[in-house]
Amino acid sequence: MQSRFLFSTSITVGLTIEDFESGSFLSMPWSFNGETPWEITSEAYEGNLGAKSGNISHHGRSELSITANVMINDNISFFYKVSSEGSYDFLNFFIDNSLMNQWSGE
Repeated sequence: MQSRFLFSTSITVGLTIEDFESGSFLSMPWSFNGETPWEITSEAYEGNLGAKSGNISHHGRSELSITANVMINDNISFFYKVSSEGSYDFLNFFIDNSLMNQWSGE
């Protein structure tokens, strides 16, 4: 006689926070691209640590991205600080390859 066991469950995910306080990018599945990688820094809006792009030159890129399956409409928010050449170098924010917003200058 064979036994079969079927286990079914659902997981409810509430507020998801990345604060970089672990000192690494290991708590979420971050991906990097561009000439210089992002790094953990002591510059933070809240807490002790934050994330900072690598130094880039003209026409350079330093990308940090994450892929997530979001099942319902909701909000996403984050704190940011930009220090770049105004109107030339940008912090770009994309969702599903669509530019949501961009910031430049100080």
